[in-house]
Amino acid sequence: MSEWVEGKLEEIQAVLGAITELDHVYKRSRWSNDPAVVKKLFAEILSGKRQRINTWMIGREGVVENGPLAQVRYIAVHTFLIKGYLSFNDEKDTETELNVMIDLIRTALRGNQTIWNVCSEIVQETPQVRLVGYAFFGEIFCNYCEIALEVEEHNFVTY
Repeated sequence: MSEWVEGKLEEIQAVLGAITELDHVYKRSRWSNDPAVVKKLFAEILSGKRQRINTWMIGREGVVENGPLAQVRYIAVHTFLIKGYLSFNDEKDTETELNVMIDLIRTALRGNQTIWNVCSEIVQETPQVRLVGYAFFGEIFCNYCEIALEVEEHNFVTY
């Protein structure tokens, strides 16, 4: 993975990590078959003990490159995908809670200039919520979402 992509993942992770409602934010997919490790990596601490999954994973879903344009630059459109898992609890209305978290993420990403201000020309596309639904996280039924973020990287070619 390029240094540029790694830097973007770290910047997105920092933005999400500053949102207090999100518990575990990782810049890649994480998993373990060991239940104790799963609890340590992904479970949120409530009332002094690990009680529910509140995990967010960021990765690059893909990249499309175009160019050369005007014989001097290539444009790479990187799609970063944020996957969110929150343990389902009907009594506590976790679906509404997940939607609040999604809106906090969207607002934070839209308003954060760190991700977009780098030496090369970067154009921000607004975050797109692709999916809000349900998924299993191992054996745990969760509210689930996917938020996509496209960022253009302009690489100038010198001859």
